[in-house]
Amino acid sequence: CSREQYLALFEGCEIRAHEVAGEVVGATVTKGPEFHFATFGAKWKLTRADIRNYLQPLLDEFGYVLTKTPKDDHRQMRFNVILGFRPVGEDDIFIHYKLEQLRHA
Repeated sequence: CSREQYLALFEGCEIRAHEVAGEVVGATVTKGPEFHFATFGAKWKLTRADIRNYLQPLLDEFGYVLTKTPKDDHRQMRFNVILGFRPVGEDDIFIHYKLEQLRHA
């Protein structure tokens, strides 16, 4: 896709940096109840407090959180399930997940 088409995917999204010790190591992307998290930079651990801080406001506002994971990303699929997401569908590329309650709230 073109650069313009790619950037259009982020219209209406809120993008926030995730910092650890003053260094940006990731970012969250939300659009309504949809949530995505990208990591980059130094290795670090996502804490339960981080998870709660990102997901609980969406659960409070919408009653659920949606995300999707590439079908070949088994590590991320396991992580989604650990958090309490359940698969609700799929397309050619992604498995779609829904969370209605945090397991470790």
